[in-house]
Amino acid sequence: GGGTTFDAILKSGGTLPDPIVIPKSFDPAPGGSVFGAPTYPSPHIASLVGRSDFVALGTPLKRWTYPIVGNNFSVSIYLVHLRSVTIQGEENLAAGRDIYIARAGGPFVYEGHNFRAIDPNFQLFHLNEPYLFFGSQVIPGLYKVDSDRALKEKAGTLEETSLKHAHALYFSRKTTDDVLKEAFAAWTQGSEPVRRHQ
Repeated sequence: GGGTTFDAILKSGGTLPDPIVIPKSFDPAPGGSVFGAPTYPSPHIASLVGRSDFVALGTPLKRWTYPIVGNNFSVSIYLVHLRSVTIQGEENLAAGRDIYIARAGGPFVYEGHNFRAIDPNFQLFHLNEPYLFFGSQVIPGLYKVDSDRALKEKAGTLEETSLKHAHALYFSRKTTDDVLKEAFAAWTQGSEPVRRHQ
């Protein structure tokens, strides 16, 4: 789709705000209900595992954000220290290893102007705070997560980082350990992911 390029914004004239905020297009929540007859592992967890190359608890330590000029948005790349790995994927990830995780959005400078590309429904990761990642490999050592595949961990429970997804209630009723056990069960019951290298 179209969109406004960074250069067009800068050439638009008038007084520019600082930072210049670029909102991401809103994607509606996925269909379906998180309620209904209980199954184990849940179809929701099986879907998350099926779209992921690894499942791990990790802590973002640093962030770098770069504009994607052709895409009219930005990407943030985080250095993440892995605390524990439930599903290790093709790279045999292990606790104690540092990897890079990319996600859409973040602040950056372009032609001397401050921009902030935001997804109002997917908050940036807080540095030095733990998250549960369902990640997909981009290239060896670099992974990506989408808004529905990152959960903030707090005192043994999980908080949804995306405000748009209906499964926030699902995770609010589970401990971190419960979700990790369920993810592993989905993996061992044949929900091994289709490897998608994009």
